[in-house]
Amino acid sequence: MDVLSQWQGFYNDPWFWQFPMATLAISMAAFLTVAIPWTVIAWRDPIALRKYKIQPKPFEMKKFLLPSIGRIVVNNIILASVLVLVWPMLKLTGVHNGAHIYVVYLWVILRQIEGADGHIGYDIPWNPAHLFPVYEGPVYHDFHHAKFKGNYAGFLPYLDKYLGRTHIPAYLNYLKQKKKGLKPVEIEGSAKEAKRQAKLLKRQARSG
Repeated sequence: MDVLSQWQGFYNDPWFWQFPMATLAISMAAFLTVAIPWTVIAWRDPIALRKYKIQPKPFEMKKFLLPSIGRIVVNNIILASVLVLVWPMLKLTGVHNGAHIYVVYLWVILRQIEGADGHIGYDIPWNPAHLFPVYEGPVYHDFHHAKFKGNYAGFLPYLDKYLGRTHIPAYLNYLKQKKKGLKPVEIEGSAKEAKRQAKLLKRQARSG
């Protein structure tokens, strides 16, 4: 009984609800607050925002929406289960006393906003997420999904710039064209035209 009472005491502790459980709930709420409106926008595909789409491909609502919701639900159930199981050990480490709980909440909120914003698929000039320090916006991370080459972590773009210069040419070209005043849809069009011209030149060289 003493062992059972001690075990129950771990979960009766207010810290159990304030630290792992509240953090998980805040994390999910922050992500969905950003993700849901942009999912609706991608689905509706408003004409006014099409010029800001990083990739011109249509959003396949039926193909991606339900599987994504399923993954969110399953992942959070798994994570909640793990937190419940490891809480007795986690509590003993005193990790919940490394920083003030509100600092943890704030970090989780900012990180989830950045994570959701990195996948919105639109390069909006007035996007408030651009105010985050050392955050390059959704374009930077979108090239990770498009090219799968190089470092495209959301909060580490400066490492590419100052340490390794591992940006792929397509991303650097995007930035160059953007500085000229071109919109994402125009940049995509010019990139396709450049590829078409390159293929044409190769064919001419082979035939010549």
